[in-house]
Amino acid sequence: MKRFYLYSSLLVASFFLQFLGEEGLALIVKTNRRLSGFSVDSRNYIYLESARNHVTKVPTAKIQIIDVATNACVKKGCIETNYNYSDSNLTPKDAEESLLRKTQRIRQSLRLNQLKVGLKLPVIERSIQPNGTETVKVLVDKEKDPLEIRLEQIYIPSVLS
Repeated sequence: MKRFYLYSSLLVASFFLQFLGEEGLALIVKTNRRLSGFSVDSRNYIYLESARNHVTKVPTAKIQIIDVATNACVKKGCIETNYNYSDSNLTPKDAEESLLRKTQRIRQSLRLNQLKVGLKLPVIERSIQPNGTETVKVLVDKEKDPLEIRLEQIYIPSVLS
């Protein structure tokens, strides 16, 4: 029975490798987290990450500036780069710098230039669902099971609209 599973697994893997190539098998995208933390007064949170699309080689970056009290993006605070194939010569750091320039006034007014940073937790697993829900497993203590955190952002229309 073990041989059947081994042979069937090898057959499926060779099928995907032949038709999709190495890029088709890549399940994990390496992202760079450059900036994350709370403002000094803990009212706002900022998160900046970047990556390079392994197929198109185009860099991407996303920044989220969150108002903690409303659990929503501040106005013009959640943006991402929108590059095309001609921009593949740019680096992910260039994409990050572009977003930091665009949000400089917002970050300064919300005092997000001197972050209050907590413990750095090693992420051991990360998955993103089609509905945008993200699950992250972090290692808090080596002797305990990993902590699983589910990040979900739900759009709630304003009652003022």
